[in-house]
Amino acid sequence: MWSNTLSRSSLAVVVAIIFIIVVVLFHNPDRLLSDERAHLNSQITASLDAIKNDLDTDLQHLAYSTLFIVDQARLHNPFGSSDDTSIFAEDFISLLTTSAFFDQLRLIDSQGMERIRANYNGGDPSLSDDDQLQNKSSRYYFQDTMKLAEHEVFLSPLDLNIENGRVEQPFKPTLRIGMPSFNYRGEKEGIIMINVLAAALIKHFSDRAKLVPAQQVSWLNGDGYWFAGEEESKLWGFMYESTKNNSFAALHPQIWKSIATAEQGTITAEGGTYLYTTISPYDAFSHAKTMHLNTARPYKWKIIAYYSDDFIHHYTAEKRFSSQLIMLLSGLLLVAIFLLFGFWYRQHLIKVETEKSASKNEQERLRMKSTGIIAGGIAHEFNNILSAVTANLYLLRTNSGDPERNMRALNSMDRLVERATRLVKYLLTFSRHGFRSNEQINLSKLAATVTQLAIEEMPERYQCEINISPDIEIIGDNEKVSAMLKELISNADDAIKNSAQPQLSVKLEMIEKNFESSPDQNQTGSFAMITVKDNGIGISEENLPHIYDPFFTTKEPGKGTGLGLSAVLGTVKVHHGEIEIESRENLGSEIRVYLPLSPQESPSDVA
Repeated sequence: MWSNTLSRSSLAVVVAIIFIIVVVLFHNPDRLLSDERAHLNSQITASLDAIKNDLDTDLQHLAYSTLFIVDQARLHNPFGSSDDTSIFAEDFISLLTTSAFFDQLRLIDSQGMERIRANYNGGDPSLSDDDQLQNKSSRYYFQDTMKLAEHEVFLSPLDLNIENGRVEQPFKPTLRIGMPSFNYRGEKEGIIMINVLAAALIKHFSDRAKLVPAQQVSWLNGDGYWFAGEEESKLWGFMYESTKNNSFAALHPQIWKSIATAEQGTITAEGGTYLYTTISPYDAFSHAKTMHLNTARPYKWKIIAYYSDDFIHHYTAEKRFSSQLIMLLSGLLLVAIFLLFGFWYRQHLIKVETEKSASKNEQERLRMKSTGIIAGGIAHEFNNILSAVTANLYLLRTNSGDPERNMRALNSMDRLVERATRLVKYLLTFSRHGFRSNEQINLSKLAATVTQLAIEEMPERYQCEINISPDIEIIGDNEKVSAMLKELISNADDAIKNSAQPQLSVKLEMIEKNFESSPDQNQTGSFAMITVKDNGIGISEENLPHIYDPFFTTKEPGKGTGLGLSAVLGTVKVHHGEIEIESRENLGSEIRVYLPLSPQESPSDVA
């Protein structure tokens, strides 16, 4: 009666769980879209902040390099003798050799005449000949810099370099930094002008922009023209009259109006989402404490990330599929746990109905406790496996362009499946419901093979001793006995990993033994005794009574299932054997397993 009632209840609960799974899988897609949009926006904002910090760092490097050159000019007085000019020219060459940011360094006197011009030349710095030096008194950057007081700095807009009245081809993005040069008497003698190779800044931006989880990441000037992040025909639109309308500001005037007037923010409009932040080159230069910025022409740059509504819907659909898959697997796990619980509980009911002894209530309590431990342990272990599978699914989904990383994720999931399979085998062994073959086993050969293979995998510093008596045979399951030996040796290996002088021994011999305290019968006689001994961390007195409890482990998370010794105990019992353990914390452990000898084994051979 109890069994039939339980079967009907189990079916009803399973159906209810499946119904709940179906409802959750297809419920509330709008909530998921909102949550994923918020999560994606948070990731993009963090990425834009990282780009801003990188560009700020590059600009600060330029600021301190400029200060160094100005200090050298004061020290060497390059406007004096030709020898002083030559020494200062060497400083220019040295700086061009050690930095990839500078394209040209110039020393210009107060009349606008170039005294030194050092060129990067693609990594082979050189000085221009005297007949190549020009007068720059009419150029805006010379005039603006000559007006500055001591310690003030001129910072030009980022644009394309002009040679002979035309934009240089191929494009050479340039940022100019100028400072007046004063002698030790405080007299202004000229200026120092630095042409920054802005292509290096743009490449740095582009490399970092590839890591932003958005469809497009752009770098724009304060008027809404693109420096980077758009197709080439739309870049540098402000440099030509014919491309004045090639700007973000012209294409999206309302959106640009909001972006131009705020430091950072998020705008959802025109079928997409725009996230932006602001970079102020003047703020970056202000970190150089001895510099005073001339803010007659202040400007700012904008970094804008964009993704369309279709993009977020597709992104959310992938996440929803992953969530549905996790929910389905979790539901199946719940069904499996409930069925397992039902099986154990049904066995318990049958035992209660048939048992006549006075101890039946206590046995019921213990079985229920064991069931709870096992069910909870399985749930915990499978939850860990599912979490790892989910993480690898995410990697596969978001790294479609990285086959090597995807293969590592697939290999990881393969190991997780193997881990789940091993967990099931442990459970079958522990419950003693797994298949057990009865065959003649040469335990001596089996123990020697398993031990030798295990020791070959251990570090050379281990001191290993093997003592296997020959021709010891038992009746049993070869696979289960082999797994038991591997588990005992593996535990010993784990225990001695951090020992100063790790020692491990494996011994097999025949003995006569009487187990008077054993509840099983026929436990007096001849046994094969397997002894595994180590000088590792040992087991505390507090933990020793629990070592055979299912899912009990003192190892770090992910290092053990807590089923190893439970499975060992199951194997020993299914072979009608016994197991003993002696252990002291920090001194080591000794485990002895006794398995009945094969009936034809000669008693005279037993020591």
